[in-house]
Amino acid sequence: IINTCRYAKIEYFGVSVRDKRTFMLKIPFEDLKKDEIGLKIYGVIENVKCEMKFESSRFPSRVTTKVKNAYWKAKGYLLKYNPQATELIFYQYSGKRRVSFELHYLKTIFKSNKRAVVLRLLYWLTYPYFKNRRIWLTFDKMYKTGDNGDYFYRYALKQNDGIEVRYVANKGYPDTIQMQKEKLNPLLFATIKQRLYFLHASIVAATHANIPVFSGTAPAKFIYTQDLFKGEVVCIQHGLAVQQLAHNLNSQYDNTKRFYCASPYEIKNLSQPEYGYYDKKALSLVGLARYDGLVNNDQRQILITPTWRAYIAMPTSIGNARPYSPDFKNTVYYNVFNSLIKNEKLIKTAKECGYRIVYLLHPVISSQLEDFQPGEGVEVKSPVGINYEQILTQSSLMVTDYSGVQFDFAYMRKPVVYFHTPLLPPHYEEGGFFYDTMGFGEICDTEKVLVDTLCDYMKRECQMNDFYRKRADEFFGFSDHNNCERIYNEIKEFDDLCHS
Repeated sequence: IINTCRYAKIEYFGVSVRDKRTFMLKIPFEDLKKDEIGLKIYGVIENVKCEMKFESSRFPSRVTTKVKNAYWKAKGYLLKYNPQATELIFYQYSGKRRVSFELHYLKTIFKSNKRAVVLRLLYWLTYPYFKNRRIWLTFDKMYKTGDNGDYFYRYALKQNDGIEVRYVANKGYPDTIQMQKEKLNPLLFATIKQRLYFLHASIVAATHANIPVFSGTAPAKFIYTQDLFKGEVVCIQHGLAVQQLAHNLNSQYDNTKRFYCASPYEIKNLSQPEYGYYDKKALSLVGLARYDGLVNNDQRQILITPTWRAYIAMPTSIGNARPYSPDFKNTVYYNVFNSLIKNEKLIKTAKECGYRIVYLLHPVISSQLEDFQPGEGVEVKSPVGINYEQILTQSSLMVTDYSGVQFDFAYMRKPVVYFHTPLLPPHYEEGGFFYDTMGFGEICDTEKVLVDTLCDYMKRECQMNDFYRKRADEFFGFSDHNNCERIYNEIKEFDDLCHS
């Protein structure tokens, strides 16, 4: 039994009130020498032996306790939960037994989810077609490309090694349409084809957590097919893992086997016990795929791009952008940044120094574009349909609060200025990155200080200070444009190991 720290704290309003005992139990398959071995868990409390119940509510367990007759094939065994005896039973595998288990399961779920029955039958019908193919799946946000999944996918298409890499995107969005025009053939999200590719994939190169969301099946319905999912999850990231994000970046949240990082500070943060990466090979310093496109092409542009806050956006449906919120204009967030893009001194200095100002919305609040009222010469842009590489490489200086794109900008060794007003606290806890000692630029806590700082930069041609350049040099593991190659080779080595 290995003690862990994952999900150990019970917190209310960010204050820990109780610590649970969390642990991991490893049982070697070699110990299972008989047929129909039952596994029970007991706890001994003050010399009283108490039988523990099994509960598996998320997909990494594969065997769900929520549906009767659910089972899972693994390493020559069929695992099944017996609710009457509150035990997991290990049956030695045989084809006849597998067919029997499958028929019983189909009969059970037919009453509650006929679509799941159809998908399972299609899985078995297509199994001969897929079984000898090595398929990797990747994605970004379903409605927005241009992130690490997109760059990784484009690189992978150029390799000729028998591995089929597919990219998932939602139908009808501008970025998806553009990919189709480029003959990049994205898998359309939530189609039968995409669901089958997901179940048959050997690798899922994820940029975001909560894998069932990207399966094409509603997460609540994924329990009916989670046993068929055979892919190993590797993380190629969206933003750098330097905040305290153990709640969804720990290894067990998605059963993540490999985590690919751009900074040694990420490795240090993820090596904490609560993340659960006990295998040293699980964390690799290789870079981020999208950094391959970050070649400076300065066009005298000031980019303002803050991150979002959970309380300012409307709920969303899976794979779609969030709808318009009529209350957004009443938020402090809106008032703070709408005031900034109307600041007369900022606009005047930009005009005098020959700079354009662009305010780029975070994807989560892209539908609020019409609410902003910029001053003359300031352009407000929605991220939908935007080429991130182009806007980042063409910008001279970035203003942000806590957005992860600060790292993209610092990778090019261009100045970043932080706007940390006390009116808008962050929604992530600092973990392995501290702005006062590791940030890539000045920290401003009022609009006046921020505008004065930006005006000073523009008068000095937006040159990054040597002090902050040194911080960037120390932060990144690489400064080249070979990140996709390193990531691809690492995943291939891992996939080869899984198939050996």
